[in-house]
Amino acid sequence: MIATTTPGTSFNQNFPTPVGTWMQAFSSYAGCVGTFGNGGYNTSFGAAQLVEYNGVIHNDSAVKIAVITDGTSNTIMFGEHCHRNLQIFDPTFGNSDNSWQSGRWYDTLFSTMYPLNMKVPLPGLATATYLTGNSNYYYPTIATSQHPGGANFALCDGSVRFIKDSVNSWSQTQKVSANNNSYHPAGSTYVNFIFTQGNAVPGVYQALSSRNGGEVISADSF
Repeated sequence: MIATTTPGTSFNQNFPTPVGTWMQAFSSYAGCVGTFGNGGYNTSFGAAQLVEYNGVIHNDSAVKIAVITDGTSNTIMFGEHCHRNLQIFDPTFGNSDNSWQSGRWYDTLFSTMYPLNMKVPLPGLATATYLTGNSNYYYPTIATSQHPGGANFALCDGSVRFIKDSVNSWSQTQKVSANNNSYHPAGSTYVNFIFTQGNAVPGVYQALSSRNGGEVISADSF
């Protein structure tokens, strides 16, 4: 994809762009931040936000195997993050999101806050299969593939597993505000850019994405 920019302007997150016409590279794989994708950096949002990153790869991360107490065979490291799907379901940002150098967390990372391969409105449709409203807004943050029925994930023990779309996931609720109608896990809270799990009950999908949740996951549940 060829992109042009004005010299001296920023493409995203205040990173300067090169002068002239240049080739943009996209990624269709992403690291797993865990159950919540808060975005930002420890230096800009503070330590409270960093605590909510319970995956193994995230902004300002330094996660050692010793702290993956859920077990390396039950913890996701990488997953599919299909850029072609983003171009289909979110065409407005399909030529910018997933840009590897942009600095936005959801371009090279994903969370399990929303379901795997979440169904979103196709162009011209008013509602989504899974969530009502403008759910394609969340699409860049999820794991997705063009495989029928699921996606491939690399676990921390080096194995690769195909996880089905039907894997158990926590329930969602709609938060209505003056500015937008957003979705978040039922029982969780969102204050000042920080999600807190609260009473939200993780599903199998969320348990697989966290390194230290203490959940017991059956081998036949995913």
